[in-house]
Amino acid sequence: MSTKHYDADALTTFASALLVAKGMHISRADVVAHILLEGDLVGHTTHGLQLLGPYLKSIESEAMKLEGEPEVLSARPVTELWDGKYLVGPWLVDQAFKTAAAMARKFGTGTVVIRRCSHIGCLAAYMLPITEQNLLGMLICSDPANSTVAPHCGTTPVYSPNPIAAGIPTDGDPVILDISMSTTTNGLCMRSKKAGKKLPHPWVKDHKGMA
Repeated sequence: MSTKHYDADALTTFASALLVAKGMHISRADVVAHILLEGDLVGHTTHGLQLLGPYLKSIESEAMKLEGEPEVLSARPVTELWDGKYLVGPWLVDQAFKTAAAMARKFGTGTVVIRRCSHIGCLAAYMLPITEQNLLGMLICSDPANSTVAPHCGTTPVYSPNPIAAGIPTDGDPVILDISMSTTTNGLCMRSKKAGKKLPHPWVKDHKGMA
């Protein structure tokens, strides 16, 4: 079976145009399109352009808000807490990293916490711009409203997969990590279910806690 290849810039332009057509400002749409495509390019295809459809639906349902700015609830020299107001997730994270990077260049470290944020895509997709500034970046995400993971020895889902990504600059190519604290991701489970395929390993539990 032949493999189709597409131009990355053309895909980014196409994705951005679809978001703009739904009312998103082009500056934010370009960020979203870039992050989603980067997710595909780093190999996390469950968190790449596949998410464009759900994002468009989130805009239609107004779950993702297009207008406004995050509210800074607390600010100190090296930390800020934002209310994201369910604005465009990838754009919010991009803005937060720019803020944290400015803190780090001045004080050596910087942290921005966002609450009430819409979906942010692939965490690894944010790391390269940080490492290119010779900064070490970390991104940690949790969604209390998306309880799909049971604690060890438990059967009741109480938290989300809780992914963590890190970007570490080196003298050569950066080290980029992106892992979930759960055994697998919601995206892979949903993709396998939709395709009628089994997961590679016994990664899900029944009501008795059996894999």
